Amino acid sequence: MKVLVVTFGTRGDVQPMLALALGLRAAGHEVRVALPPNAVGWAASLGLQAHGVGVDFEVTMREVGTRLDKALPIMQSEIAVHAKALVPLVDGVDRVVSASLYDVAVSLAEARGIAYRHVALAPQVLPSGDHPFPGLAAMGLPPWANRLSWWVNGGVWKLWFRSRINAVRRDLGLAPVVDVYRQRLSPGVIAASEPALAPLPGDIDVPATQVGSFYLPDARPLEPVVEDVLAAGDKPVFVGFGSMPSTEPAKLSALVAEAGRIAGVRCLVGRGWAGLSGDCVVGDVNHAALFPRCAVVVHHGGAGTTATVLRAGVPQVVVPHVFDQFYWAERALRAGVSGGTVPRKRLTAQRLAAAIRQALTLGERARALASTVDGRGVERGVDVLCK
Repeated sequence: MKVLVVTFGTRGDVQPMLALALGLRAAGHEVRVALPPNAVGWAASLGLQAHGVGVDFEVTMREVGTRLDKALPIMQSEIAVHAKALVPLVDGVDRVVSASLYDVAVSLAEARGIAYRHVALAPQVLPSGDHPFPGLAAMGLPPWANRLSWWVNGGVWKLWFRSRINAVRRDLGLAPVVDVYRQRLSPGVIAASEPALAPLPGDIDVPATQVGSFYLPDARPLEPVVEDVLAAGDKPVFVGFGSMPSTEPAKLSALVAEAGRIAGVRCLVGRGWAGLSGDCVVGDVNHAALFPRCAVVVHHGGAGTTATVLRAGVPQVVVPHVFDQFYWAERALRAGVSGGTVPRKRLTAQRLAAAIRQALTLGERARALASTVDGRGVERGVDVLCK
């Protein structure tokens, strides 16, 4: 078959879909990928047919940060851009699969009679009384409050996106939709997350199949400088916030260093989009190779990073910044593999150090949970998509 894989967002949104694209190609299918322009080179280096669509997310994240009020207008304006750019990519394909938040590919597929599936990288995108919608940081709410939050979410999508999406549908000769949020879910969802950490809620009312996380194969060896740090003493604590930017990188770097000093641990720092600095700093590194050799991983709570830490069998500390990161922080804490949740806005050296010390006691639990991960999410995802 010919398959179009669509993904937009930061590295955590792109990487799992690249893993799926490689899995489809390995199964003998022809694959083309639509993704942000800043990720085209990465996809091309994997041998994938890559097409840049929409905004450069690295630039956008540095401009917007974690402010939803700034992100919504950009997302709104991107709908028409994506619709135009995806038209030639949809032509001739047999399947469309997308993890895009503001998806128009579902309408393009509908107009051409092409089978479509949505990939949910976090169960939190599925309306449920078990969790609030991803724009809400509050976890542990009663079911009625979570359901109320989903009613609010429907209003936000109606206000910001419905007219734009229905304009695209009108141009395609399709009838308008009322609930544009559920529209992209209703044909069927592939839940790419680990059941041991985030099982599907029992009250979801959209068809969904949970297959496990999509892990991107990475054969890169660790750089000599990283090997030197690992060999220099006790296992270090890795600290990195991935694609989350910082307006004060020097201040944040000093806070991380102070937290390591208070906790009495060595820190290996990931530079990331926050631009962290310090005595032991690494850039783009193979997390699958590095994390199992760390004592604790401190991260922002992205779906991909959380899954990689889980699979590594290492305890974690989550510093959520925005969206589903608060969900993943709560799930890791509930599973007993997190030393604590320290939201970015409340981050201090003392709080981070206390969470690291607690995480250091959870190694046995982290290893036990890792034993439940078989790493076959891509394989199962390909099976579901190609039925």
